[in-house]
Amino acid sequence: TFASTIGMHISACVLLAAIRPLVLRLLSPREGYEFGSSPGIQMLGVRWFVAYVSMLTLLHHIWYFFIEKFGFSNFFDTMSRAFLSALASIVLIMLAQFLFGPRLRRS
Repeated sequence: TFASTIGMHISACVLLAAIRPLVLRLLSPREGYEFGSSPGIQMLGVRWFVAYVSMLTLLHHIWYFFIEKFGFSNFFDTMSRAFLSALASIVLIMLAQFLFGPRLRRS
């Protein structure tokens, strides 16, 4: 099942789908979320969005790279690859969010 790149990526995405409610609960603001809203940078701010994206992206990449190795051999090499790849992905996600995402409201 995990023999191809798409299978490994899908397994990492399924893990994120299972973990996402826990991350949202961990990062929830005191007031809670508005009903029917989609968590995003324009609603909850840059700091919240960076924490949210960082947690999920890092978890995705760590899972993906360890599934790719199919074990814990070269643990530190795999972790460094996952962290560097996650960092690059987070930068690109933030750049895309600022360039193409909904505009932040100015009060």
